[in-house]
Amino acid sequence: MPETQKKYHFLFSPYIFSLTVFLMAAALIASVWMIVAAPVAGDRTPFVVLVLGIDLLLFGALLSSRETLGWYTITEDSISLHAPFRRTLTLRYEDVRHVGIGRSYALERTVKNGRYSSISASSFWLYLSCDPVPAALLTDMDRFRQTDCGLRIAYSKKAFAALMDCLPEDQKRQLERSKTTLRAWGIKDI
Repeated sequence: MPETQKKYHFLFSPYIFSLTVFLMAAALIASVWMIVAAPVAGDRTPFVVLVLGIDLLLFGALLSSRETLGWYTITEDSISLHAPFRRTLTLRYEDVRHVGIGRSYALERTVKNGRYSSISASSFWLYLSCDPVPAALLTDMDRFRQTDCGLRIAYSKKAFAALMDCLPEDQKRQLERSKTTLRAWGIKDI
C-alpha cells in the first residue's frame, strides 16, 4: 500500500479572497439592477452590452491575478501556488535557501472628529526564496514577486504549522527563528 503524502491547502490571502468575492457579487447585483431598473430611452441593447462588457473586464482582471483567487498546496517536497487561468508556480524545498517572515502595511483613511487620519494596518507573510530577500522587502512584502524562485503565503497559525510539518530541518530552523520576529511585531498566538 503506497504511503500517503501530507498535503495542505490554503488561500493566497483569505482577506483578499473574501473582498474579491464580495466585489464580484456587488458588481453583478449592480449590473442586474442597472439593466432592469435604469431608464433608457429607445433600444436597451447598447446599454446592456456596455454594462456586461464592463463586468467582463472587471471579472477578467480579478480572475487573472494570483493574489485574488489563488491558493497554495503545501506537500512534503514542494509548495505550489495555483490560480485560475494562470501557470502553477512550484517551489521545491531542495531549491529553497531562505525562509522567514515579512509584513506589509496598508494605509486606511478614516474620519475622526471631522478630520482625516491615517491608520496603519499590517498583514504578515511567510516567504520561501531561492535568493536572499532584500531587507527593504521584509517590511514591504507587497513588492515581493511571486516566481518559481520565491513565494509568499499569508501568515496564519495553520499555515505556519503546515510549513513546520513539511519543511526539511534546515528550513524549519529558519522558520522557527522567525517566531522572534513575530513576537517583536506583536503576534502572541504563534
